Amino acid sequence: MKQWLSAIIGVDVNEFVVLKHYSADDADGYESIVNETETIHDAYYAVQRLSVKLRSPLKENEKLVRIIRFDRESSDQDKWPTLFSIPATIDMLIRTLLMRCQEQMKKIYATQYDLSQLRLREVIVGSGAPVLFLSDQLGRRGHDWNKNLYLQILPDEEVARIKMHTSTVYPVMVRRWKSSVLEVTSLVELMVPLDRQDQVAALKEQISFYYRVPFDQIQLSEAFPTTAWSKWPYTRDRVDLYDNVTFTSGKTPSTGTFNGKLVYFKLANEQVRRLTEEEKRTMRYKDSASKPSDAANSRRKERPLRIQLSTSITEED
Repeated sequence: MKQWLSAIIGVDVNEFVVLKHYSADDADGYESIVNETETIHDAYYAVQRLSVKLRSPLKENEKLVRIIRFDRESSDQDKWPTLFSIPATIDMLIRTLLMRCQEQMKKIYATQYDLSQLRLREVIVGSGAPVLFLSDQLGRRGHDWNKNLYLQILPDEEVARIKMHTSTVYPVMVRRWKSSVLEVTSLVELMVPLDRQDQVAALKEQISFYYRVPFDQIQLSEAFPTTAWSKWPYTRDRVDLYDNVTFTSGKTPSTGTFNGKLVYFKLANEQVRRLTEEEKRTMRYKDSASKPSDAANSRRKERPLRIQLSTSITEED
Protein backbone atom coordinates (compact mmCIF):
# COMPACT_ATOMS: atom_id res chain seq x y z
CA MET A 1 0.00 0.00 0.00
CA LYS A 2 2.81 2.42 0.83
CA GLN A 3 4.30 1.87 -2.64
CA TRP A 4 0.90 2.73 -4.13
CA LEU A 5 0.63 5.88 -2.02
CA SER A 6 4.16 6.83 -3.06
CA ALA A 7 3.15 6.68 -6.71
CA ILE A 8 -0.05 8.68 -6.07
CA ILE A 9 1.56 11.55 -4.13
CA GLY A 10 4.93 11.49 -5.92
CA VAL A 11 7.00 11.12 -2.75
CA ASP A 12 9.62 8.43 -2.10
CA VAL A 13 8.45 5.72 0.32
CA ASN A 14 11.30 6.60 2.69
CA GLU A 15 10.18 10.22 2.96
CA PHE A 16 6.77 9.78 4.58
CA VAL A 17 5.00 7.71 7.20
CA VAL A 18 1.39 6.54 7.31
CA LEU A 19 -0.52 7.36 10.50
CA LYS A 20 -3.56 5.48 11.80
CA HIS A 21 -6.43 7.36 13.47
CA TYR A 22 -8.95 5.34 15.45
CA SER A 23 -11.57 8.07 15.94
CA ALA A 24 -12.59 11.46 14.55
CA ASP A 25 -11.03 13.13 17.61
CA ASP A 26 -7.69 11.33 17.22
CA ALA A 27 -5.61 14.18 15.78
CA ASP A 28 -2.08 12.84 16.30
CA GLY A 29 -2.54 9.25 15.16
CA TYR A 30 -0.15 6.32 15.48
CA GLU A 31 2.50 5.30 12.99
CA SER A 32 1.26 2.43 10.84
CA ILE A 33 3.51 -0.61 11.14
CA VAL A 34 2.31 -3.38 8.83
CA ASN A 35 3.69 -6.91 8.87
CA GLU A 36 4.67 -8.38 5.52
CA THR A 37 2.10 -11.19 5.90
CA GLU A 38 -0.84 -8.93 6.89
CA THR A 39 -3.69 -7.98 4.58
CA ILE A 40 -5.12 -4.46 4.44
CA HIS A 41 -8.12 -5.77 6.38
CA ASP A 42 -5.95 -7.24 9.13
CA ALA A 43 -3.95 -4.04 9.51
CA TYR A 44 -6.75 -1.47 9.39
CA TYR A 45 -10.06 -3.08 10.32
CA ALA A 46 -10.45 -0.90 13.45
CA VAL A 47 -9.06 2.31 11.90
CA GLN A 48 -11.29 5.33 11.21
CA ARG A 49 -8.93 7.03 8.74
CA LEU A 50 -5.30 7.23 7.59
CA SER A 51 -3.09 10.26 7.14
CA VAL A 52 0.30 10.77 5.52
CA LYS A 53 3.04 12.72 7.29
CA LEU A 54 6.24 13.78 5.55
CA ARG A 55 9.62 13.17 7.15
CA SER A 56 13.14 14.18 6.31
CA PRO A 57 14.60 12.14 3.43
CA LEU A 58 17.34 9.63 4.16
CA LYS A 59 20.87 10.91 3.94
CA GLU A 60 23.05 9.56 1.13
CA ASN A 61 24.76 6.98 3.37
CA GLU A 62 21.61 5.90 5.25
CA LYS A 63 19.32 2.93 4.79
CA LEU A 64 16.22 1.88 6.70
CA VAL A 65 16.58 -1.13 8.99
CA ARG A 66 13.31 -2.92 9.74
CA ILE A 67 13.04 -3.90 13.42
CA ILE A 68 10.87 -6.93 14.22
CA ARG A 69 9.83 -8.18 17.67
CA PHE A 70 11.78 -11.32 18.63
CA ASP A 71 9.24 -13.70 20.17
CA ARG A 72 11.03 -16.66 21.68
CA GLU A 73 7.73 -18.32 22.60
CA SER A 74 6.33 -18.30 19.05
CA SER A 75 7.53 -20.90 16.57
CA ASP A 76 5.95 -19.03 13.63
CA GLN A 77 8.50 -16.37 12.72
CA ASP A 78 6.22 -14.98 9.99
CA LYS A 79 3.80 -13.82 12.69
CA TRP A 80 6.35 -11.84 14.67
CA PRO A 81 5.20 -8.20 14.54
CA THR A 82 7.16 -5.48 12.80
CA LEU A 83 7.81 -2.68 15.31
CA PHE A 84 9.31 0.14 13.23
CA SER A 85 12.08 1.03 10.78
CA ILE A 86 15.12 3.09 11.76
CA PRO A 87 17.53 5.03 9.49
CA ALA A 88 21.04 3.65 9.98
CA THR A 89 24.52 3.72 8.48
CA ILE A 90 26.98 0.92 7.84
CA ASP A 91 29.32 2.20 10.56
CA MET A 92 26.61 2.68 13.20
CA LEU A 93 27.31 0.93 16.50
CA ILE A 94 24.78 -1.63 17.70
CA ARG A 95 24.63 0.32 20.97
CA THR A 96 23.49 3.42 19.05
CA LEU A 97 20.88 1.46 17.11
CA LEU A 98 19.60 -0.15 20.30
CA MET A 99 19.23 3.29 21.86
CA ARG A 100 17.18 4.36 18.82
CA CYS A 101 14.99 1.29 19.37
CA GLN A 102 14.60 2.29 23.01
CA GLU A 103 13.46 5.77 21.93
CA GLN A 104 11.01 4.40 19.35
CA MET A 105 9.45 1.97 21.83
CA LYS A 106 8.73 4.92 24.12
CA LYS A 107 7.54 7.19 21.30
CA ILE A 108 5.35 4.76 19.37
CA TYR A 109 4.24 2.24 21.99
CA ALA A 110 4.51 4.33 25.19
CA THR A 111 6.65 1.63 26.79
CA GLN A 112 9.88 2.56 28.54
CA TYR A 113 12.72 0.06 28.87
CA ASP A 114 16.17 0.24 30.34
CA LEU A 115 18.85 -0.52 27.76
CA SER A 116 19.75 -3.67 29.73
CA GLN A 117 16.26 -5.04 28.97
CA LEU A 118 16.79 -4.89 25.21
CA ARG A 119 18.96 -6.86 22.81
CA LEU A 120 19.18 -7.03 19.03
CA ARG A 121 19.46 -10.35 17.24
CA GLU A 122 19.66 -11.79 13.78
CA VAL A 123 17.59 -14.82 12.76
CA ILE A 124 19.49 -16.64 10.03
CA VAL A 125 18.35 -19.74 8.16
CA GLY A 126 20.84 -22.53 8.78
CA SER A 127 22.85 -20.52 11.28
CA GLY A 128 20.74 -19.57 14.30
CA ALA A 129 19.63 -16.46 16.17
CA PRO A 130 22.84 -14.77 17.36
CA VAL A 131 22.79 -11.67 19.52
CA LEU A 132 24.64 -8.60 18.25
CA PHE A 133 27.19 -7.12 20.64
CA LEU A 134 26.96 -3.45 21.59
CA SER A 135 30.47 -2.66 20.39
CA ASP A 136 29.88 -4.14 16.91
CA GLN A 137 29.08 -2.03 13.86
CA LEU A 138 26.24 -2.86 11.48
CA GLY A 139 28.79 -3.35 8.71
CA ARG A 140 29.96 -6.50 10.47
CA ARG A 141 26.85 -8.17 9.04
CA GLY A 142 28.33 -8.00 5.55
CA HIS A 143 26.88 -6.75 2.27
CA ASP A 144 23.26 -6.91 3.49
CA TRP A 145 24.02 -4.96 6.65
CA ASN A 146 20.57 -3.34 6.68
CA LYS A 147 18.50 -6.53 6.48
CA ASN A 148 15.89 -7.17 9.19
CA LEU A 149 16.92 -7.15 12.84
CA TYR A 150 14.98 -8.56 15.78
CA LEU A 151 14.42 -6.75 19.07
CA GLN A 152 14.17 -8.95 22.14
CA ILE A 153 12.64 -7.58 25.35
CA LEU A 154 14.03 -9.39 28.36
CA PRO A 155 12.11 -10.29 31.53
CA ASP A 156 13.56 -9.12 34.84
CA GLU A 157 14.92 -12.55 35.78
CA GLU A 158 17.03 -12.69 32.62
CA VAL A 159 18.34 -9.18 33.17
CA ALA A 160 19.35 -10.29 36.67
CA ARG A 161 21.21 -13.30 35.24
CA ILE A 162 23.14 -11.03 32.87
CA LYS A 163 24.10 -8.68 35.69
CA MET A 164 25.68 -11.60 37.56
CA HIS A 165 28.49 -11.50 34.99
CA THR A 166 31.21 -8.86 34.90
CA SER A 167 32.35 -9.62 31.33
CA THR A 168 30.51 -9.69 28.00
CA VAL A 169 28.04 -12.58 27.78
CA TYR A 170 25.76 -14.01 25.11
CA PRO A 171 22.60 -16.18 25.29
CA VAL A 172 22.44 -19.89 24.48
CA MET A 173 19.04 -21.52 23.98
CA VAL A 174 18.84 -24.65 26.14
CA ARG A 175 16.32 -27.48 26.56
CA ARG A 176 16.60 -30.57 28.74
CA TRP A 177 15.90 -34.01 27.26
CA LYS A 178 14.55 -36.30 29.97
CA SER A 179 15.21 -39.70 28.41
CA SER A 180 13.60 -41.67 31.27
CA VAL A 181 10.18 -40.10 30.69
CA LEU A 182 10.71 -38.94 27.08
CA GLU A 183 9.97 -35.30 27.80
CA VAL A 184 11.58 -32.04 26.71
CA THR A 185 11.57 -29.05 29.03
CA SER A 186 10.61 -25.55 27.93
CA LEU A 187 13.18 -23.27 26.34
CA VAL A 188 15.47 -21.14 28.50
CA GLU A 189 18.35 -18.88 27.54
CA LEU A 190 21.49 -19.13 29.65
CA MET A 191 24.28 -16.58 29.57
CA VAL A 192 27.79 -17.72 28.63
CA PRO A 193 30.88 -15.47 28.98
CA LEU A 194 32.30 -14.65 25.57
CA ASP A 195 35.90 -14.55 26.80
CA ARG A 196 35.95 -18.04 28.33
CA GLN A 197 38.46 -20.20 26.47
CA ASP A 198 36.54 -23.42 27.18
CA GLN A 199 33.06 -22.56 25.88
CA VAL A 200 31.73 -26.08 26.53
CA ALA A 201 32.71 -25.94 30.20
CA ALA A 202 31.25 -22.43 30.49
CA LEU A 203 27.92 -23.62 29.09
CA LYS A 204 27.87 -26.69 31.35
CA GLU A 205 28.52 -24.50 34.38
CA GLN A 206 25.45 -22.42 33.55
CA ILE A 207 23.34 -25.54 32.97
CA SER A 208 24.52 -27.03 36.27
CA PHE A 209 23.70 -23.83 38.15
CA TYR A 210 20.29 -23.21 36.54
CA TYR A 211 18.96 -26.79 36.56
CA ARG A 212 20.75 -27.82 39.79
CA VAL A 213 22.32 -30.91 38.23
CA PRO A 214 25.88 -32.30 38.61
CA PHE A 215 28.37 -30.74 36.18
CA ASP A 216 30.08 -34.07 35.43
CA GLN A 217 26.76 -35.72 34.48
CA ILE A 218 25.84 -33.21 31.78
CA GLN A 219 25.92 -34.44 28.18
CA LEU A 220 25.27 -32.09 25.27
CA SER A 221 23.76 -32.48 21.84
CA GLU A 222 25.15 -30.80 18.76
CA ALA A 223 24.49 -27.09 18.55
CA PHE A 224 21.44 -26.65 16.31
CA PRO A 225 20.79 -25.73 13.55
CA THR A 226 23.12 -28.15 11.78
CA THR A 227 21.73 -27.95 8.23
CA ALA A 228 21.74 -25.04 5.80
CA TRP A 229 17.94 -25.10 5.39
CA SER A 230 16.96 -25.22 9.08
CA LYS A 231 14.61 -22.43 10.12
CA TRP A 232 13.52 -21.03 13.46
CA PRO A 233 12.94 -22.49 16.07
CA TYR A 234 15.53 -25.19 15.13
CA THR A 235 13.88 -27.75 17.45
CA ARG A 236 13.98 -31.55 17.18
CA ASP A 237 10.99 -33.75 17.97
CA ARG A 238 11.15 -36.39 20.69
CA VAL A 239 11.53 -39.38 18.39
CA ASP A 240 14.41 -37.63 16.65
CA LEU A 241 16.06 -37.00 20.02
CA TYR A 242 15.51 -40.66 20.91
CA ASP A 243 16.76 -42.15 17.62
CA ASN A 244 19.15 -39.72 15.96
CA VAL A 245 20.59 -37.11 18.31
CA THR A 246 23.88 -38.05 19.94
CA PHE A 247 24.78 -36.71 23.38
CA THR A 248 28.47 -36.35 24.25
CA SER A 249 30.75 -34.45 26.59
CA GLY A 250 30.29 -31.53 24.20
CA LYS A 251 31.91 -29.85 21.23
CA THR A 252 32.27 -26.16 20.47
CA PRO A 253 30.63 -25.11 17.15
CA SER A 254 32.87 -24.12 14.25
CA THR A 255 31.99 -20.47 14.92
CA GLY A 256 33.86 -20.69 18.24
CA THR A 257 30.84 -19.96 20.46
CA PHE A 258 27.26 -21.14 21.01
CA ASN A 259 25.88 -17.68 20.18
CA GLY A 260 22.43 -18.09 18.60
CA LYS A 261 22.43 -21.87 18.93
CA LEU A 262 19.97 -24.32 20.48
CA VAL A 263 21.50 -27.06 22.64
CA TYR A 264 19.77 -30.03 24.27
CA PHE A 265 21.29 -31.70 27.30
CA LYS A 266 20.69 -34.90 29.24
CA LEU A 267 22.20 -36.57 32.29
CA ALA A 268 24.63 -39.42 31.68
CA ASN A 269 23.20 -41.59 34.46
CA GLU A 270 19.56 -41.14 33.45
CA GLN A 271 17.95 -44.34 32.20
CA VAL A 272 16.48 -44.45 28.71
CA ARG A 273 12.91 -45.57 28.34
CA ARG A 274 12.64 -47.97 25.39
CA LEU A 275 10.07 -47.39 22.67
CA THR A 276 8.36 -49.74 20.26
CA GLU A 277 7.77 -48.66 16.65
CA GLU A 278 4.08 -48.23 17.43
CA GLU A 279 4.90 -45.97 20.39
CA LYS A 280 7.17 -43.91 18.14
CA ARG A 281 4.36 -43.41 15.63
CA THR A 282 2.01 -42.34 18.41
CA MET A 283 4.59 -39.92 19.80
CA ARG A 284 5.21 -38.38 16.38
CA TYR A 285 1.49 -37.85 15.95
CA LYS A 286 1.13 -36.24 19.38
CA ASP A 287 4.09 -33.93 18.82
CA SER A 288 2.76 -32.88 15.44
CA ALA A 289 -0.74 -32.26 16.81
CA SER A 290 0.51 -30.25 19.79
CA LYS A 291 2.60 -27.75 17.85
CA PRO A 292 1.51 -24.28 18.99
CA SER A 293 -0.51 -22.14 16.63
CA ASP A 294 -1.57 -18.57 17.13
CA ALA A 295 -5.28 -17.97 17.48
CA ALA A 296 -6.89 -16.33 14.49
CA ASN A 297 -7.64 -12.66 14.91
CA SER A 298 -11.26 -11.71 15.25
CA ARG A 299 -12.70 -10.16 12.11
CA ARG A 300 -14.72 -6.98 11.77
CA LYS A 301 -16.75 -5.71 8.90
CA GLU A 302 -14.68 -3.73 6.40
CA ARG A 303 -15.41 -0.08 5.76
CA PRO A 304 -13.84 2.59 3.52
CA LEU A 305 -10.75 4.42 4.77
CA ARG A 306 -10.16 8.12 4.30
CA ILE A 307 -6.56 9.18 3.65
CA GLN A 308 -5.48 12.77 4.20
CA LEU A 309 -2.12 14.42 3.54
CA SER A 310 -0.14 16.50 6.01
CA THR A 311 2.53 18.85 4.71
CA SER A 312 4.44 19.19 7.97
CA ILE A 313 7.95 17.75 7.97
CA THR A 314 9.34 16.28 11.17
CA GLU A 315 13.05 15.87 11.79
CA GLU A 316 13.78 12.33 12.89
CA ASP A 317 17.09 10.91 14.08
